[in-house]
Amino acid sequence: MKLLASFASELLPYANTISRLQMKIRFAKILGRSVLLAALSNSTPRATAADAPVIVPHDNFQNVVRLPNGHLWRLASRFNAIYRSISTDNGSTWQGGFDAGSKLFDVFGGLNPQPIVAPDGSLHLFVAKRPEAGPIEFDVWHYQSNPQRTTWSAGTMIHDGNTGSIVKVLGTRAGGMIVPFGDKSVPPPAGFGAGQTVIRYRSAGASTFSLSSSVLRSPVPTGWNGASDGACEPTLIEKNDGSLWMLMRSQTGKLTESISTNQGATWTPAVDSKFYTTTGPPCMVPMENGDMVLLWNNATMPPRHNNQIWYAGRDVLHGAISRDQGQTWSGFREIYLDPFRNENPVAGDTGTAYPFATSTADGKIIAITGQATAKAQLRIDPAWLLETNRADNFTAVDPLANWSVFKPYGDVVSVKRNRVAGAAIIDDPDPARAKNVLHIRKPDDKDPDGATWNFPMAERGVTKIRIKLQSGFQGGAVALTDRFFNPTDSQGEANAFFRLPISANGILPNGAGISLDQWHDLTLDWKTNTRTAFIRLDGVQVGSLSAQAGINVWPGLSYLRLRSTATTVDTAGFLIDSVAHIAARLREAKAIPEPAVHQALSSTSNWYSLPMSIDLPRGRGESREVITQIESTDESLTLRFVDRENVMNAAAVSQIAWRINETFASERLLVQLLDVDDEEIPDFSVLGSLGSFGGFESIEDGRLVPAIHAVRFTFDGDVPAINSFLSEFVYRGASTSIPEPATAVLLATLFVLCRRMHD
Repeated sequence: MKLLASFASELLPYANTISRLQMKIRFAKILGRSVLLAALSNSTPRATAADAPVIVPHDNFQNVVRLPNGHLWRLASRFNAIYRSISTDNGSTWQGGFDAGSKLFDVFGGLNPQPIVAPDGSLHLFVAKRPEAGPIEFDVWHYQSNPQRTTWSAGTMIHDGNTGSIVKVLGTRAGGMIVPFGDKSVPPPAGFGAGQTVIRYRSAGASTFSLSSSVLRSPVPTGWNGASDGACEPTLIEKNDGSLWMLMRSQTGKLTESISTNQGATWTPAVDSKFYTTTGPPCMVPMENGDMVLLWNNATMPPRHNNQIWYAGRDVLHGAISRDQGQTWSGFREIYLDPFRNENPVAGDTGTAYPFATSTADGKIIAITGQATAKAQLRIDPAWLLETNRADNFTAVDPLANWSVFKPYGDVVSVKRNRVAGAAIIDDPDPARAKNVLHIRKPDDKDPDGATWNFPMAERGVTKIRIKLQSGFQGGAVALTDRFFNPTDSQGEANAFFRLPISANGILPNGAGISLDQWHDLTLDWKTNTRTAFIRLDGVQVGSLSAQAGINVWPGLSYLRLRSTATTVDTAGFLIDSVAHIAARLREAKAIPEPAVHQALSSTSNWYSLPMSIDLPRGRGESREVITQIESTDESLTLRFVDRENVMNAAAVSQIAWRINETFASERLLVQLLDVDDEEIPDFSVLGSLGSFGGFESIEDGRLVPAIHAVRFTFDGDVPAINSFLSEFVYRGASTSIPEPATAVLLATLFVLCRRMHD
């Protein structure tokens, strides 16, 4: 205690300054939260050059292709002819429509034309079309223009079958052409879908299309909720090594894949890929810089209702990007939500599926997607798929623009179920607040409300929810998943990687409680590879959460689900004020192995010591940059680093190590590392008893950084004197110039706001 008193007396002249430092930290923490939400919110400018996908008129065209001069052609088969419109400004404006001047050639009964631009500039169109007489079965026809694309050859049938499932063709760098499609002309083996993917290919210099010897099939699970079409509607892309990678629609719950290493002549047997899907086709888009973009429905189909098939699974379209030829992927973002998803569905096929896309000369993507009333043309910036953070506070013009809240109910009629909007935007009931909030409850005998919100995929993230449980609340759940499930589908919780139930009295699984009728900040700080999440309530860690047994994810998480779990009518429910997902510059504490701790404690250079006695090893002592402020309460002991020259300035170190006196070595202690905002730097290994030796280093995005501003030891019993508890404490990597995430966001936001004000 004498040593502690000595330190206290030395710091007494700085007491007011240190108090101001703590106030400054608390203020920065509050300001950082507010600015972070504002900076990340969709309703405010983002500090990024990437734009969210923009919807522009599709004018009833079906496909799009980029020509050698950078111009774009949109294509469509209508009125027994093929038409095109032209854009010379990367898809911003278009000229031409369904008129005589825009018609390319006549074709009876043709479906969506699939384009390939040959090296000489000629355009090749592949059209599934039915005969003018006879059974309605579609064959594949090939049409070719001259290099100037002013005249067209007569069509040639290249496949006689029963197709129509043709959504992508490919021209290879070697000059070949690959034309894959689904064909139902051959009965499938038992247990497989009615369709099978076959491939026609033409080598460079050849004049005819050969049929690959490979036939790609996919099984259909018993009780599948949808059409049993098997492996069909394939997309494909050519990798840098010349191999061809194909992804196909299937009913296994994942896209089916196959690879060819001989320019399409043969293909590996179809197997499940890692990409989840419902029942829509994918589209792969190669970018000029070598990136790959995948557009598809990253979702899981709901089960049959009363053993009846009903239409579902196409409410949102997703995009992901790979910058290393498909080895790793980012994004998994909703690029288009059916604007009618929260309403009763219309008759026929609807939803966001069937994307047809091409890259543009300015590095963007034009995609035409969707069916019936949900059809749309999108302009997509691939850089938007690389963003890491997102937030929403329901203040946009359409507060639910980025949410799905629909609730299917009732019997299946004509393969559809009625829908009603469940969770709703309301004015905050608190008369002191004028703000939109999301209300989630069980207002009637239908399923309880649910709401889904997508964020950029991450393997490590912090999910923040501002929540209020209202009096009468009967239970709810917060879940994190790797794909879209219908908002009220219980599969979403059953397959969630992390699921946090909240009991009717606001109790969390670890026993901590959320008070009713008060706003609280609920935070999940999670990491998928350790299957661990830390739960914080109003900034204080109140426990941890393990991933659900048997649930695995690849490559990470991308959805927040909020749902009422009430079993009877609950009109109170709970309110959501805002949500945020943070995945950039996240820090974590990595334990230093005990041999390295021993080495640090015995080192005579680079490591500095908090004095425990006057007999310090040679070369040891406090660094010139920092001093250590010691704080003691009835339960904890905190060592805080500050600038030696100006204790008003916070400081931090990158590594710490210590030895505990044998008397305390067997006790169970909680060790917490804090950054300059007093936010905890989590240790995902979850410490138990420390033993005699311990140490940590602070990691940010895989790099060692000086982020440890304080280390706090919490004891079960009385707090011992520092010199009786710690035999030695050393640190290194001291810095007084610490990057603060909140400050960085603030500066970036101010920069964007000032720039826009100037513009």
